[in-house]
Parts: sequence; structure tokens; C-alpha cells
Amino acid sequence: MASRILLIDDNAGIVNIIRRALEMAGHEVKTSEHGRDTLDLLESFAPELIITDIILPDVDSINTITECRRRRPSTKIIAISGNGHLLSVAEKHGVDYVLPKPFGPSQINALVTTALN
Repeated sequence: MASRILLIDDNAGIVNIIRRALEMAGHEVKTSEHGRDTLDLLESFAPELIITDIILPDVDSINTITECRRRRPSTKIIAISGNGHLLSVAEKHGVDYVLPKPFGPSQINALVTTALN
């Protein structure tokens, strides 16, 4: 089943790999390399799932996650990071799932399927 997914990560290479994997699975994906775009895209795109890096240079990702959760409580959120401590913090602030970097396309697709079901 195709779903709308918003993907935020400041690493263009990671964005391209994840986007391709999700599109090949039939999802509609909007991407941003800037956390500051998240709230605008949340409203205009109305994603069913957000996948966001925790470390972004232009915003406090934890505050952004909290605001996304407040505005759209039913939207699922997956946090990704190479920092395990920050993933634990994200879990305490409303993310539904965490995925430590590095990971492969099959891992992200499996977690997306879990999150959307």
C-alpha cells in the first residue's frame, strides 16, 4: 500500500538511497535536507510517516519532533541517527521507532512496513 512519507536528513547520499528504496516499494516520498522545512511540509504534504535524522545543522530535531507530534498525533515518526544516546532521547520525546545508522534499504523498508501497519 502506497503511503506519503516525509524524509529529512542533511546527507544527500542517505536521502537518495532511502528515497529510492521507498519509491521502489511504491511510496510517495518528499525529501528535505533542511530541518527548517519540516513543519511546512508536514502541513502541505500531510505525510503518514516521517523519517528524520536526529542531528540536523539548522534545527533542534527533538523540538521539531515534539511539534510534529502535537500537530499531527497520528503521523508515525522514525528517528535515524548514528548516535544511540540521541535515539534514546528521541524515544522519550514521541518518536514511534528508531533506527541506528548505518542501515540498508531492506532494514528501512521493513521498519516502514511495521510503522505503517
